[in-house]
Amino acid sequence: MESPKIPFDPATAKAPTSWKGLSVLLALVGAGLAAGAWFIQKDHSRFAHAYLVGFMLVALIGTGALMFVMLQQLSRAGWSVSSRRIAEGWMSSLFLLVLLFIPLVLLAKQGHLYAWLTDFGAAAVKNAGNIPDADRLAAHVHHMSEKKAFWLNESSWLARSAFYLVAWVILAALILRRSFATDVADKEGAAANTTFIGKLSAPGIPLLGLTLTFASFDWVMSLQFDWYSTIFGVIHFADSMVLIASLLIISVACIQGKGLMKGAVNVEHKHDLAKWLFAFNTFFAFVSYAQFIIIWFADIPEETVWYHRHAADGWSLLGWISLFGHFFVIFFLLMSRHMKRNHFVTVLVSIWAILMAIVHLYWEIMPTMGYPVPHAAGPFGVQLADILVIAGLLTLSFAAFLFTLSGRNLVAVGDPRLQEGLKFENY
Repeated sequence: MESPKIPFDPATAKAPTSWKGLSVLLALVGAGLAAGAWFIQKDHSRFAHAYLVGFMLVALIGTGALMFVMLQQLSRAGWSVSSRRIAEGWMSSLFLLVLLFIPLVLLAKQGHLYAWLTDFGAAAVKNAGNIPDADRLAAHVHHMSEKKAFWLNESSWLARSAFYLVAWVILAALILRRSFATDVADKEGAAANTTFIGKLSAPGIPLLGLTLTFASFDWVMSLQFDWYSTIFGVIHFADSMVLIASLLIISVACIQGKGLMKGAVNVEHKHDLAKWLFAFNTFFAFVSYAQFIIIWFADIPEETVWYHRHAADGWSLLGWISLFGHFFVIFFLLMSRHMKRNHFVTVLVSIWAILMAIVHLYWEIMPTMGYPVPHAAGPFGVQLADILVIAGLLTLSFAAFLFTLSGRNLVAVGDPRLQEGLKFENY
């Protein structure tokens, strides 16, 4: 049912300080889940790939939140002012990402992720045995590793990764600092802080777009380094927008269910958040299809090899689930205006969208286990350790969200455009 409109109550705008203690508890739970997955998973290569799924999930949440905030600030949007602080809370996932990158590096250096990093690709093919045309495949892998060595080598990979993380952290830190400052500043100070964030967002948006694209290349696409796609980063950008829209819808629903943010986000704002989810989910489907159809039409072995690996041994099931679950289900459920304004439907669809984003990342990453040896990933199957490590990292992201907003205003009460946002209506 459509939520009734009630006046904004500033007294309910501040988050309780108890969130900080809860965030510490959740951080321990998240770390415990990830550590438990390491101990129960004897196949460390599989753990490393599942960890990368969780790592990329946190990265997309953080970058999606950062992009959402900068787009709203640069466009001087009024409708999102009352919910933008929630997105700023999810930006804190980027600070967490710096710590989560350390285990990723250790796993990679141990040879559990990137064949080019430890230079075992061609040797692994020769030693595997029972591989048709093993010598030819080994020669191809060796050739590709040599040709791409200028980009895919340990020092440059680490340097680029550090640049991505530092750029994201600086942007998020500057925006958070100025945004929180508007809550206590006078009228002129609040306007100056808001203007600063808008000016920062102008170069920040293309910087974030480029760094997210190349991070997708370096952290995910290079798992199968003989393959390439210029659309790959755009697909992850689209998924990051789907994730943040879903998290905003769910977060606002949960927070308002606790009696906070009364009247700050009403059915009009929720309608626009649902439109954001609908639009970028459709865009995700478009760019994913574009990547597939271009490769299918060209039928070049160096390009089709990625889909061949991700369809073998039953892994194609996840691709079909992603196709129908990530696109058709959400598309048809949110197509009508009535459904976008239905609080219950949008929350359920948002939960589903997050699950589908995880499925898509899982399908992208897990079949590359044992690359370049064919069928090394084994038949499709989800193991308990995979679920634990992904859930653990998602819990850590939620803990960072609670820690950042603990004792803070959940609505940017000092923002000059707040009153405009509160009066917003869809036509």
